[in-house]
Amino acid sequence: MKNTFMFFVVLLLVTVNHFQVVANDHSTLVDKVYIKSGLAEQIPAYQEQVNIMMKAYESQLSEKMMAVFVEELNKVFSPIIFEARIKQYLKSDLDAETLSHILKWCESALGKRVVEVEVMSSSAEETRKFIEFSQQADLSKVPQNRLDLLNRLDNATESTETTTDAGIYFGATIAEVWNDMNPETKPYSRNQILQFIKGQRTQMLEVTRERILLTFLYTYRELTDEDLLKYVEFTEMTMTKKFNKAVSKAILRSVYIKSDLT
Repeated sequence: MKNTFMFFVVLLLVTVNHFQVVANDHSTLVDKVYIKSGLAEQIPAYQEQVNIMMKAYESQLSEKMMAVFVEELNKVFSPIIFEARIKQYLKSDLDAETLSHILKWCESALGKRVVEVEVMSSSAEETRKFIEFSQQADLSKVPQNRLDLLNRLDNATESTETTTDAGIYFGATIAEVWNDMNPETKPYSRNQILQFIKGQRTQMLEVTRERILLTFLYTYRELTDEDLLKYVEFTEMTMTKKFNKAVSKAILRSVYIKSDLT
């Protein structure tokens, strides 16, 4: 009986230790992918989107009320909190095989190049340049082969859908934070916010789609058609789609944390 008891004790310790090692390895893998994929540098750009949206309220609020509003929103969209949420969702939604698949690509020569241009495009300076570029660009003049590749990339990554939803959810979160600050009046009911989301999505998709294609055209402008094709084929792989879906879902959950819409 004593030996049997010790057997179970040892088994329990080994099992607990094994799962702890597996959990730690998985967490480390998520951290590596988060950095190597460029997410660590691109995710903070969402804070800038909050700042842009906030400017619409400056003329409507007193300086004191504006300060409180910004403080409350920063609790939701703080880069540190936002990053923690993203990693939490990636850890729960992605297995080691998928993460390793992404990491292998990110460490390849072309993968590093793609991440480099994607990170660069998220900078404030490049955003300014893109705005100037988009005002002059004409998609109808883009060679059909290049345009087909950009459309395939959009379809594989679901960038149009994610960008549309993220923008809407940002607005919905801002509305809910405003509600929380004004519990007596509650200018927007929860049903109104949800109806707004459902009503706006369809009409925003086409506008966003053109914007995404212009973004791709600018971001990957230095990639040859051959390299862009390799990247598109990578994004069309099952495990890559699984990763991109998980990232999109994590972002949407994080920008609209009070809802189960996603």
